[in-house]
Amino acid sequence: MKLILIFCLCLILGSTRGQIPAEKFNLDKDLGYAVVLPWLDVAARTSWNPGASDVTMIVRAAVWIMEGWFDALSPYTAKTKGNFSPLKALFRSMLFMSGILNDIPKRPEKEWIRRNRNIAFITTSLRFINELFPNKVNHTNAEYSKLGLDPDNLDENLDRPQGIGW
Repeated sequence: MKLILIFCLCLILGSTRGQIPAEKFNLDKDLGYAVVLPWLDVAARTSWNPGASDVTMIVRAAVWIMEGWFDALSPYTAKTKGNFSPLKALFRSMLFMSGILNDIPKRPEKEWIRRNRNIAFITTSLRFINELFPNKVNHTNAEYSKLGLDPDNLDENLDRPQGIGW
């Protein structure tokens, strides 16, 4: 819950601390959230009004994206399993993102590198933002391309980080 509130505050207040422009982001060294938060900030600020009744949507969006982040990162850890994997059948029809609530298999320990985690994390974020903010698809796809990743690659192969993110 604490993470949800922090995320919502970042969206509402437009925190820029720790954010990195896509053209300066290093997939091997930086943390994925540093490039994703500006995308979310642009999308939310131009699509929603936090002062109106859109606060509920902001909180809901925060929960969805964090579940996606958890599911994208869990294959690269020893003990975690996708966030709500046991509830997959119940929630499957309610979610628009194929990556959420799936039983994604663990990746070998040699693949637990920051680059793979970042690619899965950022790809999940791209998918979320493009689905929730269709008016921002061109912007987020352009930013994703600046990272050297292909936004048109819809491969869901779970042997690759981008497939885990989708």
